[in-house]
Amino acid sequence: MKVTFNPPGRCPQADSRPPKADSQLSANAWAEKRANGRRLISFGNMSVTMSAQSHLEAIRSVRTRIYEVARHTPLAKAEAALAQIADSDVCLKQELFQRTGSFKIRGAYNKLCRLEPSLARKGIVAASAGNHAQGVACTTRVLGYPSYIFMPETTPLAKVEATRHYGAEVMLHGNTFEAALEKAHEFQEKSRMTFVHGYDDWDIIHGTGTIGFEIVEDLPEVEVIVCPVGGGGLISGVAIAAKELKPSVKIIGIQAESAPAAFESFRARRAVERIAGHTIAEGIAVSRPGKINLEIMLERVDDIILVSDHEIADGIVHLLERSKIVAEGAGAASVAALLANKVPAARGKKVVAILSGGNIDLHTLSTILTRSQAKMGRFLQFSVDVFDAPGNLKKLVDEVSAMKANIIEVIHTRTAPDLPLGYVKIDIIAETRNREHAYDILEDLRNLGYKPEASM
Repeated sequence: MKVTFNPPGRCPQADSRPPKADSQLSANAWAEKRANGRRLISFGNMSVTMSAQSHLEAIRSVRTRIYEVARHTPLAKAEAALAQIADSDVCLKQELFQRTGSFKIRGAYNKLCRLEPSLARKGIVAASAGNHAQGVACTTRVLGYPSYIFMPETTPLAKVEATRHYGAEVMLHGNTFEAALEKAHEFQEKSRMTFVHGYDDWDIIHGTGTIGFEIVEDLPEVEVIVCPVGGGGLISGVAIAAKELKPSVKIIGIQAESAPAAFESFRARRAVERIAGHTIAEGIAVSRPGKINLEIMLERVDDIILVSDHEIADGIVHLLERSKIVAEGAGAASVAALLANKVPAARGKKVVAILSGGNIDLHTLSTILTRSQAKMGRFLQFSVDVFDAPGNLKKLVDEVSAMKANIIEVIHTRTAPDLPLGYVKIDIIAETRNREHAYDILEDLRNLGYKPEASM
């Protein structure tokens, strides 16, 4: 597919507006349309109500527009190990290969192309934990608009720097997305610029809906779609498109245990606010789902499931080790749920797991990989006390090396308060093949007269 770009401030004209929505329906008109079997989606006190088919046509029209900058991302068959563990025929929708590293540019570009240019040129304001920020910043750079992005102070450095690289002015505020969002609204009200919400907006939803379109188009036999959930922008767009194109498909949302607002709202059938705790899936750490998004989820989503940070970390490592794909925490949530066998609806089915983003901080990735290695028994850390005499350190190192362990670090300490007089403490960190190998090393050291104290 050839990607072209429009001059600053201009958007493609083909299909530049979705079909007009139905005007506000009276109670009688509503009942008549229900009686005629036309499915409608009604969202609170909005002044406009559109049929599901109208939303599908809106999403269809968006495709021509967003492919000026966004990509039709790959849908690739997962490697055998994931399919075997999940007992499913799994494909991966790889939105982490999207421009800016996540799906967010789809909605951001659609939204900004529909703004009145004279208003947009005054400036665009957004709040984000990282990926929406990059989508908005990249889009405003293409269209020639200034942008001001508010992000939590806890946002991974990689996402902050990438947003600045696209030309946005970034302001860090608070420790949560909600704190950054509140500050962004304050700034917007004072500046009278245009605010672009990350998920609770129809133009954003129609943009993300193109993913559902692509999935059904590329894999018509899909039976289950597993999708990360935060505020609900991604899953609501996917659910509208996929369910309208193929009503039998199941839509399963996955959310982090530390930020379960969408999960609890889905269960309660109403909005529930839960302060998001710390999670490696910061991209879906939202304390309350969007109003529009929740109503779509209640209408179109079949279930929402929680995964722990440990399970998300396992998903990240699995994708990297088996599929050679680097996913961020939120992006790996769908695979995490499948690996943990938490999606009963997926068993024996043709499943698409959406990898929503790959913008992970290198320090976070390094920590996850190191802990994963330790969890699998590939790292052994132990300490021994030896008599402080020339040659004893070398002797210990040679003995450990002879056991086929790769020594990474050695710390030699004479000042530990619990040491007997005349002894030194030696701490060793070594790579091992697996947990059994680590246990064998400790046993061999005991047989040689050492008393190792280990953490595994």
